[in-house]
Amino acid sequence: MGRGLRENELLSPAWMKPALTPVRLADGSATRWPPGRRAATTSRRRAVSYGFGWLLDPWHGRPRMWHHGDTTGFRTVIDRFIDDGLTIVVLCNRDDIDAVALAPEVAGRT
Repeated sequence: MGRGLRENELLSPAWMKPALTPVRLADGSATRWPPGRRAATTSRRRAVSYGFGWLLDPWHGRPRMWHHGDTTGFRTVIDRFIDDGLTIVVLCNRDDIDAVALAPEVAGRT
């Protein structure tokens, strides 16, 4: 999947553009982490860029697009470091593992 996204085999650059363009709220303000939700990087109060389906949130100065999900017993995350050509997918069939924290930890070792 990483190569397919990187080389535009799945979506053309024109189709991918909305996913990489930060949205603004109706009042024109930046999106922010919702109250009570843990941000995967720094402060919950800081702005977070969100494209069409992707969080656009740099990690240690590295441009990153990512998305996560969970349900009872499962956690998943995909981190794409576009400039590095690196995609990390974490699939957990347990709910006691922090997949969102694990993916950047893996990126830090590359």
